[in-house]
Amino acid sequence: FAVDVREKSITVLLYGNMLDVNFSMLKRELSEDATIKLTSVYRKNAQVFLIEGARQDGDQVFSRGFPTDVEVLKLYTCIVLGSFPADFINPASFTAIKKYVEDGGNLVLLGGPKSFDKGGYYRTAIAPLIPWKESRDARGISVGQFPVVIPPEGAGHGLSSATAAILDGVTAPVFYSVNKVGERRSGALSLMNASVGSQIVPIVALQPYGKGQTLGVATDTLWRWGRMDGDIAGAFHQFWRDSI
Repeated sequence: FAVDVREKSITVLLYGNMLDVNFSMLKRELSEDATIKLTSVYRKNAQVFLIEGARQDGDQVFSRGFPTDVEVLKLYTCIVLGSFPADFINPASFTAIKKYVEDGGNLVLLGGPKSFDKGGYYRTAIAPLIPWKESRDARGISVGQFPVVIPPEGAGHGLSSATAAILDGVTAPVFYSVNKVGERRSGALSLMNASVGSQIVPIVALQPYGKGQTLGVATDTLWRWGRMDGDIAGAFHQFWRDSI
């Protein structure tokens, strides 16, 4: 007799406003993982939404924008939102996202010039899902070289420990952009920090919410690690595969 062994697939929705390099590199990275069934949706213009990758029954609603039905969102193990203004999504859709996480869904919020404060997300229903409190001096995103600092909880957490081990062998790893975020919410774990001037800023933070959880990534240039020579390229791959 024959035995057919199959690994359980992880269904992931990658939703963005435009096909920028951060979105494109993440899309390619997740598409290459055989355990991930990736559906990517991005907005070509105000009226046209393109749906690519693995398709789910019922996902055709994304051709009209982000849905307001939480049952559609439950088609996915994890939802990744790119950097775009919050008013590009119907307020009722944010209510559905909050309900999706409360019921056990997983949400990843990517950094960028229109994320968090600058994107207007603190005025939406998902504000409590953001692992950071609202910043009083939000500046969008700052570009530069910001040394990576791994806190003890990041070195020991299953999501980031393998990435931390790789970075430990890299000479002076840096983030090339950071969002100016506020303090971590109580209960949120800081997994990767950056040294920004005299401050240590939490860049990757994980927060439980209801039965689900939210991962905030307050940078839009992790993809640069993937294009560099040496071990740091492996850190990009390791981080995203372990995160998902």
